[in-house]
Amino acid sequence: MSFLGTSLRVYCGDASNGNVEPVFEDRPNPGRTLPRNFLEGGWNIDILSQEGFEKMKEIVGDIVGSVAAL
Repeated sequence: MSFLGTSLRVYCGDASNGNVEPVFEDRPNPGRTLPRNFLEGGWNIDILSQEGFEKMKEIVGDIVGSVAAL
C-alpha cells in the first residue's frame, strides 16, 4: 500500500513469480520535475470514502486469512 494524504494506491505481489501489479513506472527523466500527469489515477481510492473503507476491509481480511492459514 502507498498513501498520499488520504489517497491510497494498492500493489499486489505474486510470491510464486515475484511480479507486482501495477508495474513499476520509472521517472520519465530523472533530472527533471515530474509531469503533472505522472501516475495519474494511481492514487484513486480515498480512504475516507465508502469505497476506501471497503478496500481496507478487503486488505485486512486477506491479511488475516493468510496469517490464519499458516
